[in-house]
Amino acid sequence: MFDALIEFFKNTGLYFFGQPDGWKNIIMIILSLVLLYLAIFKKFEPYLLIPIGFAMLLVNLPNTDLFHEIRTVVDGVEQTKYSGFLGYLYYGVKLGIYPSLIF
Repeated sequence: MFDALIEFFKNTGLYFFGQPDGWKNIIMIILSLVLLYLAIFKKFEPYLLIPIGFAMLLVNLPNTDLFHEIRTVVDGVEQTKYSGFLGYLYYGVKLGIYPSLIF
């Protein structure tokens, strides 16, 4: 029973905050919440800050893989590919398909 609870905790996002690079996600989540606060309550450019803050919040939630960067080296040249939901939206905007055809 105790092993099942430990395994459940390891599958949650709270476990990943305790990993060596987890503090970076915490800082970015705090920054996204600051941007959302400024947009919603202080009315500082809400049409700009709400999407930026919300996307920052989604991307930095651990263990969701909404935006995943894959770097490979092919013939001595480093190539970067993106996957996940926000990665495909990025490709849609990059290729000029706006709004993206995913929806």
